[in-house]
Amino acid sequence: AIALKTVIGGGPWHEGAVTYAINREDWTWNREMGGGWGGCDGHVLENRLTFNTVSETWARFWGSDERNFWSRSICFGTMPGTMENVYHIPPSKSAQWLGNGGPFNMVSRGEKGWLGIMSAPDPTTLASEDVEVEELVVGLVQAPLDAAECANGACKPRWLTNFTVSGQNSKRKLGMLNLQSLGPAGADARLLMGWANVQTTDSTGLGGISDEYRIAEIDSQGNRKSKAQLLEAGWGEDNTWASLPELGCVAWAYTWHDEGMAPPYGNRNFGHDVMPGTDQFSNIL
Repeated sequence: AIALKTVIGGGPWHEGAVTYAINREDWTWNREMGGGWGGCDGHVLENRLTFNTVSETWARFWGSDERNFWSRSICFGTMPGTMENVYHIPPSKSAQWLGNGGPFNMVSRGEKGWLGIMSAPDPTTLASEDVEVEELVVGLVQAPLDAAECANGACKPRWLTNFTVSGQNSKRKLGMLNLQSLGPAGADARLLMGWANVQTTDSTGLGGISDEYRIAEIDSQGNRKSKAQLLEAGWGEDNTWASLPELGCVAWAYTWHDEGMAPPYGNRNFGHDVMPGTDQFSNIL
């Protein structure tokens, strides 16, 4: 399956996503399995695809920019199948869409469906939309094989408040979450979670930069199974971890500058001269 973010227009423009399914045998387009256009409220900002070998379907874990102005919508769906809203992040006019949470990635849980990871302002301490968001928390989304069962808030996140970073404030918060199976994916697979202390500014866009990354093993309810480990390597907002089932570990490739693990670069750097300099790969795991 392929999920492509699309931009239409020159002056006034819109962002969406096109989801394709390709037959491996002959590389032809599988129209019946494709997911169509978009699926959430507003423009698509994040789109993650995860395959489940039990149902032989792809899950779509998406985030969009608005349900109401400056708010976020988190959605779950399958290919083929429907898309359902999982959670609505309330608007924060000061932060706009920067640093107020969203979906990250999703892992297969076999006959139990999928498990997704996201962040959002703590729902127990939500303030006025005119007040800056100071702190984010982790949310785990348990999604069944049939996406239609997520209708009417049935797949709302399970909030985890014990995954913190140092010095959270309106410009530096929890982010860049990652989740992956340690070994073969399935209902009883071990899970590794990663999180970072992320600084988000106008020049870094939605992703942000970080120099503080941690990992820990968790269970499907978010309970820690190991102590948190501070890493000397990191990842970016689009560096979804890959599982190496035969080795019982996860892996990722990431490039960063010699002066820091995640300086701003690429389109989000708006022409600044800080670019990746040295290719480096983590051997932590």
